Amino acid sequence: MFEDLKNGVYTLPLIMAIERQPALQEQLKQPNWSDDQFNAIVAAVQQYGIQPATELAQKYTDKALATLQQFSDSQARDELLALTTMLLKRDK
Repeated sequence: MFEDLKNGVYTLPLIMAIERQPALQEQLKQPNWSDDQFNAIVAAVQQYGIQPATELAQKYTDKALATLQQFSDSQARDELLALTTMLLKRDK
């Protein structure tokens, strides 16, 4: 789940954790994290970033589903509805 973090990729949960805990930004600037440093960053993301990122994803999913419902019933619409729902529920 945190492979992006190891590769220096800022995901939405990480960005939201930084917004809630600005000191996290300084930790991220340090090169070559120790296992303890990495685990502390992961813990901060889990505590401060996962839930708000999930809530935002749910908001946009709901908006997408509502928009798709406006289209006439078709196989394409049904597939898009299923795909949209699956993307939010997928295993990370």
